[in-house]
Amino acid sequence: MLSYGIAAALIGLLVLFFIHNLSDTVYQETPDKDIQPAQMTGVVRLGNGNSISMAPGDTLLSFVSPVKNKAARVNNLFAATPKGGKMTMLLPDGTKVWMNAKTQLDYYEVDSMREVRLVGEAYFEVAKKYLPWEGEVPKLKPFVVQAGKINISVLGTHFYVKSTKNIEDFKTTLYEGKVRVRQGDRQIILLPGEESYIKLGQIERRIIDLDARNALKDGYFVFNSETLGGIMDELASWYNVDVVYLDNQIKSEKFEAMLSRNSSLKDIINVLESTGKIKFKFKGKTIYVDKTT
Repeated sequence: MLSYGIAAALIGLLVLFFIHNLSDTVYQETPDKDIQPAQMTGVVRLGNGNSISMAPGDTLLSFVSPVKNKAARVNNLFAATPKGGKMTMLLPDGTKVWMNAKTQLDYYEVDSMREVRLVGEAYFEVAKKYLPWEGEVPKLKPFVVQAGKINISVLGTHFYVKSTKNIEDFKTTLYEGKVRVRQGDRQIILLPGEESYIKLGQIERRIIDLDARNALKDGYFVFNSETLGGIMDELASWYNVDVVYLDNQIKSEKFEAMLSRNSSLKDIINVLESTGKIKFKFKGKTIYVDKTT
């Protein structure tokens, strides 16, 4: 068995070896190849077990069910996009969804309601669908989005949802109509131009710039006083890269920018570096972020 002195010496050598190798890492000022933005790619698994993948050149997947052919109707599906992927599709009820990278969506429909379970980011344009005729006035079939522990009941049509494992990242933004957002016993009604978010563990409401939140559907990154950590998380998913911070304090720096999602990563990095606050280096598909000296 090694003595404590020898073991300590070996550990010291390993630490020195690690530091030496880290300092000798060969970085590049630009990527090996120009990393391109997210492409239309993802997979949809239907309730019958069949799977459909987006093929190159696809712009929209449609699962709208034939009205007259009940046997051919799709009542539930699961869709997922990877890092570096995105997807636009029509759900079986006609609702249009724009899914961001690293997003999962479960949809199912029964006679009384439609429900989506979401992890990630998506923009919805909900199709109006009515319940079976009862009485004189037809009633809209409920459309509910379950985002973790947050429940969103759709009373309108156009809205955006962000839902991750970190509840503090949650957002729901309304563009048209009305939605009810519920967290436990607390609920709020959103009107167009309002957004719900989490503050100190509680759901709150604020007025926001709709152009900024409409960015996912319209093809933009819009960062309003966004931390560098938040920006790099978004870029890592969209461009399918990894991020390493050489100075963790830089993650809290805030930036404002409006950038095309169709830009190459190199173009995005050039804009961020032009602020004079940060610099980037590359090794393969890993981005190293540091503050300027």
